[in-house]
This record gives sequence, C-alpha cells and structure tokens, in this order.
Amino acid sequence: MDARPMDASSMDATPRDASPRDASPIDAAWIVRSFPYQPRSAQRLLRSWRREERRQGSEVLQWVRRTGLIALLVVLPLLALRLQRRAVGLEKERQQSRDDTIALMEADLAVTNRIARDWGHWDDAYRFMRGLNPGYPSNNLANAALFDDGAVMVLLDPQGLERLSFSRPDQERARHPALVRCLRDNLGRLPQVRSTLRIACRDNDGLLYLGTATSVSNNDATAPRAGTIALFDPLLKHDYSARIQKRLHALERELVLAPPGDRSTTALVPAIHGGGNRMLALRRPNLLPSLVGSLLEELPLLLGLGALATGLRALQMLERRSQHLRKRLMERSANHRIRRLCHSLDQLVSDLDRSHRLADPPPPTLPDLAHHRSDAPAPAAERRLNQVTHRFHQVLSQTRSLALQDPLTGLPNRRCFLEELETRARQARVQQRHLAILFVDIDRFKAINDAYGHAVGDGVLVGMAQRLCKVLAPGDCLARYGGDELALILHLADGEPPSPAQVAQHAQEVALRLAETVREPMRVGDHTLAVTLSIGTSLLDPQEEEIQGVLRRSDQAMYAMKRAQRQAG
Repeated sequence: MDARPMDASSMDATPRDASPRDASPIDAAWIVRSFPYQPRSAQRLLRSWRREERRQGSEVLQWVRRTGLIALLVVLPLLALRLQRRAVGLEKERQQSRDDTIALMEADLAVTNRIARDWGHWDDAYRFMRGLNPGYPSNNLANAALFDDGAVMVLLDPQGLERLSFSRPDQERARHPALVRCLRDNLGRLPQVRSTLRIACRDNDGLLYLGTATSVSNNDATAPRAGTIALFDPLLKHDYSARIQKRLHALERELVLAPPGDRSTTALVPAIHGGGNRMLALRRPNLLPSLVGSLLEELPLLLGLGALATGLRALQMLERRSQHLRKRLMERSANHRIRRLCHSLDQLVSDLDRSHRLADPPPPTLPDLAHHRSDAPAPAAERRLNQVTHRFHQVLSQTRSLALQDPLTGLPNRRCFLEELETRARQARVQQRHLAILFVDIDRFKAINDAYGHAVGDGVLVGMAQRLCKVLAPGDCLARYGGDELALILHLADGEPPSPAQVAQHAQEVALRLAETVREPMRVGDHTLAVTLSIGTSLLDPQEEEIQGVLRRSDQAMYAMKRAQRQAG
C-alpha cells in the first residue's frame, strides 16, 4: 500500500454542491441536539456531566490525583505560609496589647505601693494597732477618697490575726476573708519594716485584687513592727473608660495564680505573689481560635480555587465532548456518502434489469443466423452492461476509500493500517523476515489546539502528513492511527532477509529522516509554528503470533522518547 495521500476528489460520487448539512432536515436537527454549547437546564447538564465522568472513571481519578498533587505542592504551602504569617502577626498584636495593659496595671500597683507605705508608716495607724487609737477607722478611714473605687484595706497584728478589714460602703467582715487569708500566706515575705510586697488575690466572688503589703510603724519607720497593712485595689475599676475596661477584661481572662515553674504559664516580672505559694502569671496564648478565624477569612479564596478547578474540569469536559461531536459529524458525513453511493449502486442495478427487459431481442431466425457477421456491433444491452460494470467498480472503489481513508489527511485510517499490518505480518511470517513499526506523535499538539484553535491543529496534521510522505519509500505504509498519532510500516526490499540489527538500524535511519523533515517551521494560515516529533520503533518477530504486542511496544517507545525530550528540555 502506498503511503501517499489519496485524491480526495475521487472518493465522493455526490454532486459538488451536496453536503451532509443539506442532505435532509434530520441532519440539521441532529446537529442542534448534539451541539454541547446549546442552552439546557441545570439538571440535564449535571446528569450529562455525571454520566460523562462515570464513563471516564480512570481519567477522573487521574485528574483528582493531579489536582490533589497541585494542592499539596502549591496551595497548601502557600496556605501554611499565610497561616504562619498570620500567627506571627496575631502573636505580635496580642503581645503588644498585653504589654500595654500590663503597663497600666503596673502603674496602678505603683500608686497602691505609695499609698500603702503612706498609711502603714503613720503614727495614727501605729497607735491603732497598739490599741491607743480606737477611733482610727471612723476618723481616718471613713472619709478617705481612696475607697471610692472599691479599694479594701486589711490590717493584721504581729501574730497574723485580723484587726481590720475596711472598704466603702461599710460591709460585713465576711466579705473579705479570702483577701485576709491571701495576706496571711505572705506575711513571711516582709523581712524588714520598710519592705513592701506586691500581692494578687481573689475575693470570695472571684474578683481579682492587686495590692501592696508593708509593715505598720511610726512616721519615721523607726518603731518596731506593730503589724501588717495591705491595700487592695480591684483590677477593674468603675471609673475606667470602656476601651480600657475591655482590655482589662481580656487581660483578666489570661491571668492565673499558678505555682512557680508551671510550664503552661509565664510568671510576671517583677513578681506578684498570691496565696498558697502561688504567683500571678499569664496563660500561654492559644492561637488556634484566631487561626480558625483566619481560615474562615480565607474561605472565600479556598472556595474560589475550588470553583476554578471545577470550571477548568468543566471546560475540559466540554472540549472533549466538542471533539467527540466533531468526530461524530465526520463519521456521519462519511456514512451519508456511503449511503448515497449504495443508493446509486441500487439504482444502477435497477437500470440494468430494466435495460435487459427492454433491449432483449426476439429469438433469431435461421436467415438471420446465416447472414450474421462477426464484426457486427455489440448489442445495446452489452454496452449497457459494460457501463454498469465500470460504474459498479467505481462505486466499490469509492466505498472502500471511505471506509479505509482518513477524511482529514487523506492517509489510511486505523482500520486500514491494522488490516495492512495483518497482511504484512503473514507475509513476514512466511518469509521469516522481521517487520519494523514506527509510531509518530506530534509534541504539544494539544497546546497548539488550545492556543490557535482546531483549524490550525488540523492544518498541522495535514501539513505533517504531506511532509512525511515525501521522505518515505514507495512501499512504506503511513496511516493516521488516531488523534495526533501516525503509524508507519516500513517496506523491506525483496532478497535475502536482513538481520534484526539491520532492520532496527533501518528503522532508526527512517526515524531520523522523519524528524529532520520538521526542523523547518511549518506555516499554517497566518501562523508559523515550530513542530517536533516523538518517534518510537519496535520490531515484529516472524514467530510472534500476536501483533498487538508490537503495537504496544511501539507506543511505549514513543512515550518514552516524549518523556526523555521533556526532561532534556
């Protein structure tokens, strides 16, 4: 079989102005029904998509794996980097807010420390602790403005017994037993009369008080220690603004009285002591809720990426269905032409029968036979029979061409290639010859289709077929195997059967010639394209019964060459 393209003008017996679209009204309706971009309901579209994905199960699984790999390699690292930066930012914001609020708390403790020293080193308080000034609470404490914000003053004697627990308005002493116990637990931390101690205690209602404790002495702090005085101020005061109240509320939720060395907390510096050998500390920040909130903020982006992936998948599906539609249109056009040829054949047979009935002469008489001349012209029926026979052979030739020829490139199609391979394989088996098969694939053909359109892609296929046919030997068989794949059976000259090495070397030389033909860029319409080929070769052993094996080997060799070129590029 010659590898040169057949003449497309000899394969259609229909009038030149006839086409599949105007052959019958059914064709136009079928095109409208099958065209994938026609408007349709969402339910029908989703059902069609589901059927398509079910038929393409392995391809869908491969797409899911590829999408998951892209997500792991690109999206997830970017998201992790985003979350890490967000966590650092949240930590800085929280630490800044903590530092500002702790600075406010330290300023309040400094004021409490000064007031506690003033009230503790005072003759009136000293004489009260020695029992010489019983009117101290009513005369000195009741009119002090420092108790207006909820401050509490606690006085203990040298043995640690409570002498006074005062706040305004006057309340029962049972209101502050927790503060008294907290102060009593820290008495041993005041070694000198002038020493002060920062204390943090919670009252019976769980409210946090910050205070300062010091010894009770005279104005000059020269008298012996007469007891201990502590002034407690609530962390949350009524005269603070709403903004400061909010920040102090947030800080109070993070403050905890923890034992020294607790790894889940961070102790404040300078130290603030609590009851029961505990220290005021901050819980370690838990950024998980904030990060979850950040993830929720990123949710539209993630949904957008998912919608983008779904949209790309939908475009891929529509493109595949469009290609399937074009293929069906071409097949329908070829089938229509075959039906027209068959109809012409049936018409010719009918005309033949009618001609026989009309042109059949009466039985000859004896005088007619006597005067018969050998050079008399053939009867009209015989001439008609010769015409019908010639036309019949034309119809059969055109029908075979339609069945075995690719309508785009004019090359033999896949079916013709397989039949020819079967024939040559039987001949090679009889002659004990090896047969060389080449698979040729156009690199990045899908990218050409996507970038320039299918018309340019079809032009590349036609131009490639024409270039390859020019460098092939007369006996070589080049066919379009499918899509952008071409298959080639090499013809070996008659004579002594060559060795497998010689056949393989000849196949390599042909492959190099084929690759050399596409070094010059291809002009298709207004575009100039640089096209390369991936070629795989394999040999069919004469003892090999199954020819599908050599096809698989050629296809695998071609894809191995394609992978090698990608890695090298």
